[in-house]
Amino acid sequence: CVSDACACNLGGDCECVCAVIGAYALKCARSGVVIPWRSQELCPVQCETCDRYSPCISLCPPPNCDTYLDPPESRSCTREYCVDGCEPKPCKPGHVHRSAANFTCVPEAVCEEKPCIVIEGIAYREGERIDRPDMGDACQSCYCRDGQVECLGVPCTYSTMEPLTTYIEEQACEFTGWTEWINSANPADNVSNSY
Repeated sequence: CVSDACACNLGGDCECVCAVIGAYALKCARSGVVIPWRSQELCPVQCETCDRYSPCISLCPPPNCDTYLDPPESRSCTREYCVDGCEPKPCKPGHVHRSAANFTCVPEAVCEEKPCIVIEGIAYREGERIDRPDMGDACQSCYCRDGQVECLGVPCTYSTMEPLTTYIEEQACEFTGWTEWINSANPADNVSNSY
């Protein structure tokens, strides 16, 4: 590990050092020893709003509505070690995350409700925002309402304009020789001698 980290110094690659230390910390975590090695100065991690960095996040997904109605035995997770990274804010008792991708905390009773709509295996609850590239566009927000996808806002308008082409006529310059007042080749021809 030390030789790997020192070898990183040859290229000045900071990410290399972080990868080596991270691999070492992961081996330690698999052995049950958690090393809080990251800091603002050494390999910082930028987490999303409301998430927080932890040196030990369980590999088991946090309880959410997607798994809430599954039988308890299928919800049990046997992954024994953890990894470092960003973890969502935990929910208070009686609440779970809305889904595996949406970490909004909702009462467990919401999970018992029938999904508003299921799209490609993903269940959306009534009023839940649907962020999919094939629905709506950047100017709209789509939600599930009464079993349908409802997009609010005006679709983006894209106008195509004819390209504006401007032609500039090249002017032909004719060289007619030196003007008298600049002609230093023949100063005697210049009467005023003001060159």
